[in-house]
Amino acid sequence: MSSKRNAVLALGAHFDDAELGCGGTLAKHARAGDAVTLYVATRSGFGEGARSDATAAAEGRKAAAVLGVKLIEGGRDTFSLRYEDAFVLELRDLVDKLKPTTVYLPFTGDAHQDHRALARTALSAARHCPNLLMYRINWHDTEEPFVPRHFVDVSATMPVKLRALRTHASEMKRTKGSWLEWVTQRDRLDGMRLGVRYAEGFAAVRTLA
Repeated sequence: MSSKRNAVLALGAHFDDAELGCGGTLAKHARAGDAVTLYVATRSGFGEGARSDATAAAEGRKAAAVLGVKLIEGGRDTFSLRYEDAFVLELRDLVDKLKPTTVYLPFTGDAHQDHRALARTALSAARHCPNLLMYRINWHDTEEPFVPRHFVDVSATMPVKLRALRTHASEMKRTKGSWLEWVTQRDRLDGMRLGVRYAEGFAAVRTLA
């Protein structure tokens, strides 16, 4: 990471998305002194008794504090995200306000409809941003493979990422710990390929050196 203070924006459809895909990178930005903002589009509650909006928000706020990032809550309903003008304008206003040099967004080919809608919206809203990097949230395969070509060494901040994920206690219970196992193995494997302990991989829409 550069020693220069930069504005960084991470976009998640739900509380926990960014923690899964780029939590170590966000914590690394924060440690470097960058101004990191996490925008979460939905209230993130779902299912009868699975996770309420209030529980999701409380857990998400704790996770943001662990990562050391500023949290902005979008307040939309879960499963309601659409690639449409109103949403593009909302995100464009946020991008214009923050002027980020780097935007992290979900993978456009993700299996979850909210993730895909946010990703497409972000590509339009942040089209003038010099660095656009897509992260992977889950392990589900789709017709479009996720192929990371940009990697960040998160060896020093992997424990922070895992602590942030553990704050999502409702999801930890629902997934029976499979989240932590998956991200740990994935980031460890990417790290082994690159000669470091842990790495997060991104599909680069574009980067400016």
